[in-house]
Amino acid sequence: MKKTKMVAMVLVTSLSLSGCITTSQPPAEMSPTEMAMRQKATENKRMVQGVVTGAVVGAVVGGGLALLMGGDERAMARGAGLGALAGGTMGGMDAHRVNKEAGAEISKQDELKAIIAEADKNIAHYKQLASQTGKLAAERNKQIADLNSNYSSGELDAEGYRSNMRGSTDIVRVVNGEISEVDRDISDLEGIAKGGKKVDPQIAGLKQQKASLEKQRDALVLAFSRVPKEIGVSVSG
Repeated sequence: MKKTKMVAMVLVTSLSLSGCITTSQPPAEMSPTEMAMRQKATENKRMVQGVVTGAVVGAVVGGGLALLMGGDERAMARGAGLGALAGGTMGGMDAHRVNKEAGAEISKQDELKAIIAEADKNIAHYKQLASQTGKLAAERNKQIADLNSNYSSGELDAEGYRSNMRGSTDIVRVVNGEISEVDRDISDLEGIAKGGKKVDPQIAGLKQQKASLEKQRDALVLAFSRVPKEIGVSVSG
């Protein structure tokens, strides 16, 4: 009975590990560009993340199943090892099929091709996000210029100004988070390169997109800096 309860807990833990997703609540009022940016930011996945997560889940489940079948500690350890191996393989496949339609068949390719494919996908992701950030910066510049004009003429009071800006600066935090993701991907690939794998073009591509994201992020921050100080709008990063 105790073994059955233990395995049930193990399976619940494994499901929690494999299904954990962190989300944040966006501001109530967003432009289509900002909505697209926030959606895009949720699509990125770490290139090597699936293998690590899969191995942990596999080890937990493998050990639990060995215990359920009446095995001793040695059997449980062996089950955990086999589970980790299988889970790592499944996790790697999971990382490779991110954003694919559910149930799509995973094509077989060697490790280097899989890593390059994921890196190229992430590079395209960051490129699109940088473009969206630049578009949003232009939108915010126009919005703030209009608000400043109305505020100066007395058509808009401070509270009305704040109402128009409420939650809008939080997008800078989102962009900064993506820049951190680029740094993480670069670090992952540099570690892979030390193992003899040729991923220099992907590293260069990621560094280029990081610079582009930083440039557009700075343009967005500059737009917000034009809000009068007495309005009390701060940029979260």
